[in-house]
Amino acid sequence: MAAADLSDRLRAAVEAPFRLRHDRGPGGCGVAVSGGGDSMALLDAARLWVAGYGGMTLHAATVDHGLRPGADAEARLVAAWCADRGIPHETLRVDLADGPDLPARARTARYDALRAWAGRVRCGTVLLGHTADDVAETLLMRLERGVGVDGLARMPEWWRDGAGREWARPLLAFTRAELRGHLEARGIPWAEDPSNDDPRFERARVRRRIAEAGLSVPALARSAEALAEAAQSLDARVHALAADVAGEAGDLLLPQPLVSTLRFEEPEALRRLLAGALRWIGGARPRGAELARLARSLMASTEHRWTLAGCLVTRSPAGRPPQTWRIAREPAACPPPVPLDEAWDGRWRVYPPEGWRAEHDAGAHTVGALGDDLPPGHRVPGRPRETLLASPAVRDAGGALVAAPVAGIGAGWAWDLRPAFRDTLRPRRPVFR
Repeated sequence: MAAADLSDRLRAAVEAPFRLRHDRGPGGCGVAVSGGGDSMALLDAARLWVAGYGGMTLHAATVDHGLRPGADAEARLVAAWCADRGIPHETLRVDLADGPDLPARARTARYDALRAWAGRVRCGTVLLGHTADDVAETLLMRLERGVGVDGLARMPEWWRDGAGREWARPLLAFTRAELRGHLEARGIPWAEDPSNDDPRFERARVRRRIAEAGLSVPALARSAEALAEAAQSLDARVHALAADVAGEAGDLLLPQPLVSTLRFEEPEALRRLLAGALRWIGGARPRGAELARLARSLMASTEHRWTLAGCLVTRSPAGRPPQTWRIAREPAACPPPVPLDEAWDGRWRVYPPEGWRAEHDAGAHTVGALGDDLPPGHRVPGRPRETLLASPAVRDAGGALVAAPVAGIGAGWAWDLRPAFRDTLRPRRPVFR
């Protein structure tokens, strides 16, 4: 491929996240640059694109983990290249000690540092230099762990984190060899990280196996992309299925016919539906083996009760139609109380009657599980006692029960659940084209 054609492809790849994802005007674009060939090619492509895009500012940052003597020289290489081209650059230093889980700890520290930097320089989107080689290596690493579709799917090309920061990986369709060819053609320097060949690290070992076996990086990357598209389709299917799941006082009711059909015809959809329900109610994702065992048990076991991931799963008594599976919060797993104006257990909001705040100090009240304050013999039609035990209750500074709206205790008190269950199952964003 001619150098000019590759440059055009790189510019188009950098533009894609902004053209397809941004619904606002021009803003800042940040690039994470280690000094390696992948990130230097990304920085050059971003520079070429920004030059032709009015109103966009470009910033670069290099994270120095403090683990290698040569890292400082790499940061200086990037800083000098940026200075010659008028690109603002910062070196972000983080403190890490060598030891177990070093790659994972370094990744967390790197993202934290880049997130804070992007906020300071007002960059709404940070570009990362992952390539098709990274995709292929990750696929093989996860295959060895026996993970499912989600684990094998290609890493997302664009996402927004919990802090509202946007991240993009424009180079997932390019190989390292292509990018180094681009750098050589343009006379752009780069540094080689010696840890890329350090057999202590799993990724380096997998990289060597790919080379020794003569595996095709583009082919492996295409497989990971196909798996990402399959995962996206499954997400959409489960989001649609959620319309058939009834909600009742914070519990979810799965009709037995739906469970039976999915168990035999769409087991992966059932697994995802159960995982989403358990996560929405209990706030935790169960392990794959535990989830698979639960899915099998819903059809094959004579048991009527399971606890998993902070949830209680029960089957309605035989002979009482309609037959359903109820997924509820396990009372013993409920978290401690929080101030009244905060969300409790990740989803409950409780609201006092009109005028109550004028006569009471809301800051002295908390919301937590009703638990043992549920009066003996207290019943609410259609709501099992364990559901009421795990429902929200308001208490004053002395711990006295004030209200428990789900249990019908306390006139005028209201509650809601946010986000709604189906909203937590929205399909992931599609793969860029």
